[in-house]
Amino acid sequence: MRPFLVITALMCEATPLIEAWGLRPLRASEVEERFQLFYGDGIYLGVSGIGKMRSAVATSALLTHLLGQDLTPIAVTIGIAGAPHGLAELGELILVHKVRDISTNSRLYPDILLKHSLKELSLDTHDHPVTTPPTEQALVDMECSGFMQAATTLVAPSEVAVLKVISDNCDGTRVSPEEVSKLIRSVSDSITKIITSLRAELSPPSRLNADDTETLHRVVSHARLSVTQRIELERAMLATRARGEDLPCSFHEILTRPIQNKDQRRIAFTALLETLQGKELP
Repeated sequence: MRPFLVITALMCEATPLIEAWGLRPLRASEVEERFQLFYGDGIYLGVSGIGKMRSAVATSALLTHLLGQDLTPIAVTIGIAGAPHGLAELGELILVHKVRDISTNSRLYPDILLKHSLKELSLDTHDHPVTTPPTEQALVDMECSGFMQAATTLVAPSEVAVLKVISDNCDGTRVSPEEVSKLIRSVSDSITKIITSLRAELSPPSRLNADDTETLHRVVSHARLSVTQRIELERAMLATRARGEDLPCSFHEILTRPIQNKDQRRIAFTALLETLQGKELP
């Protein structure tokens, strides 16, 4: 089953999940030392801190670290959000289907393939706390656009999810850390069900065999491919195997080419994808 990377902004959001899932502190590398990180049963939980920039940095660093270990994580952010009166109930668990960054007006969309019973709503990420009810009918937070921008750069939108628990009505009410933990704890069973269902839905029935994995490692190293390029190449190799085809002999020829700059890397990457599609390696 595929691993999960769960990002929360606050430790009080993380604590109920750490307890529910039996996670333990993880300090195994320089990257992991930079963040509060916990692990158990294929779930990595990182605490980013408040704000979209911190969320983006933590998400990018930890996803890249996991992908570099040949893991293919599903990325989820979980935390509290405000909601205008009438949009959602306090304590309600929401699955977000659109994220808008208020300062840039950019929009990002998780690709929700999972069947579920949760309410789906849009969310606006603000740079400052929202203390006056907004006119838009959307949830509000300060992290989600940063998480989405980082996560969808490294994994597919169908492998990203945003879960929010309603904590206030955007009216300036202060919610204590203890109240935040209580809110998350009250829906932890529902969160666990969503996580379990996502893992089952998105875990592929098979992966590359040992020989193909070794070939992928050699090609990625030689061609100096980026993390994103490695993911796309692996998917193309899996698609080739799913069609019942072997990797073309010309695929290995890339290992004989000198690759010393970005242009050569780009040309090599394009050639690798094309040969997997049945075209001759140029």
